[in-house]
Amino acid sequence: MQAGPIPGEYVFDNSDHLAAEQLRLLGEILDEHTIRAMLDAGVREGWRCWDIGAGGGSVASWLAATVGPTGTVLATDLQPQHVRPFPGIEIRAHDIRIDENPGTFDLIHARLVLMHLPDRESIVAKLSAALAPGGVLIVSDWGRMEPDFILSSPDPETTDILGKFRDTAMVLAESAGMDFSWARRAGTAFDAAGLIDIGTRGSCESWVGGSPGCRLLGLHTLLLEKSLTAGGLTPAELAHIRAAVTRPDLMVWSYQLYTTTGRRP
Repeated sequence: MQAGPIPGEYVFDNSDHLAAEQLRLLGEILDEHTIRAMLDAGVREGWRCWDIGAGGGSVASWLAATVGPTGTVLATDLQPQHVRPFPGIEIRAHDIRIDENPGTFDLIHARLVLMHLPDRESIVAKLSAALAPGGVLIVSDWGRMEPDFILSSPDPETTDILGKFRDTAMVLAESAGMDFSWARRAGTAFDAAGLIDIGTRGSCESWVGGSPGCRLLGLHTLLLEKSLTAGGLTPAELAHIRAAVTRPDLMVWSYQLYTTTGRRP
C-alpha cells in the first residue's frame, strides 16, 4: 500500500472534502503577508495578473478589486473548483509543469506551489518569460518547521506527540518531493532567469492554540491521516493533537515563509 503521495505529486488533494477548510485557513494565515508583497511590488489599476495555485481565491479577489475594470486577473489551479467567483476573475484549470503560459502579465504570483515541484528552477524561467517588460514575479514557499518549534506545551506528553507528528510529517512531505530548502535559494533561480531587483523576505510568527495556524496543524492530522498512521503515529496520538491545538496554553512557531520578488527588465 502506498504510504504517502507519489514523488513529484502534491501532498494534498483538492478534491478532499476538507480541502476548502485548509484553503480558507491558509488565506487567514498568509494573505496579509502576500498582499503586503504585492503592494510593495507596485500592483495598481490596469495590471494584468496571474495567480497560480489560486486555492480559495482570496488573493485573486483582492487583485481583481485592486486592478479594477481596466485590469485582468487569471486564477489557475490544477483543481480550481474552490476558487470563489469574483468580478474580474477568469478561473481556469492549468498545470504550470506541462501547459503553455496563458499570456503576458504585469504580475505573476505563486504561493506554496513551487516547493512541491521538482523542476522549480525551469518553472521560474518559464514564468519569467510570461512577464511583460517591467513585470513582477512573486513566489512564496514555506521553509522547514524546526525541531524546537514548540514554545510552550500543556504537558510533556503533548510535547512528545507533537514532536513525533512534526518529524513524521516532514518525512512524508520530503518523500513526496517537497523541498523546504528551496524557498531560501529561490533568488538564485530568479537571477538565472534574467530577473532584476531580486529580494527575499522571511516571515515567521507564533501560533497559539485555537489560532488559524494551530487549527491548520490539526486539520493536517485528518487530511494526511492514512499516511501519518503508516508513518508510525497512532489514531489516539492524532486525536491528542487535534485536542491540543485548540488549547490556549499551547504555543508553537509557524513555518518560516520566504517570499522572493523579481522584475523583468
